[in-house]
Amino acid sequence: MTMSLAVPNSALAQAVEPGPIMDWRVVPAKSRIRFAAGSFLASHGTLRNVSGVVRLIEGQPRYTHVDIRAPVATLETSARRRLRLDADLYPFVSFYGWRLRGNPRRSFALDGELQVGKFRRQVVANVAASGSRFDDASGTEEATFHAQLTVGRRLRVTIDITLARPRSTPPAR
Repeated sequence: MTMSLAVPNSALAQAVEPGPIMDWRVVPAKSRIRFAAGSFLASHGTLRNVSGVVRLIEGQPRYTHVDIRAPVATLETSARRRLRLDADLYPFVSFYGWRLRGNPRRSFALDGELQVGKFRRQVVANVAASGSRFDDASGTEEATFHAQLTVGRRLRVTIDITLARPRSTPPAR
């Protein structure tokens, strides 16, 4: 029988240096939350005036912070009546994300919590980056994303969101 002993590594592990923090703002005019509730003859709705912020630490995307919300009052009137969703009782639909798994420039999973009034449910949003551009006139960078998540068996939520941030230097060509 042969035994070997591992020599302990006396060098201290070096902490990973975080990159710059990037704050992206939701562009309300280019963002919306759509949903379908029910399996047969589903109720459909769209929420507009989406607002919020996404904070990304470059080099460590798993520590992403996502906080978006939309007022229930912007829900289509016919769908609101069918769902009996009262804007006084449920003023906002919000999503708070805290952990990103994957490549934020392509596709990733985002762990988070969906909230409507007092109702809260932990969910995983499957997100795909659908484009980005730099506007030379305004000096802003925009990125668009398409996310899908399911709550239980009957509620499907789709989030189309555009994020923008000021960019200090133009992208390399």
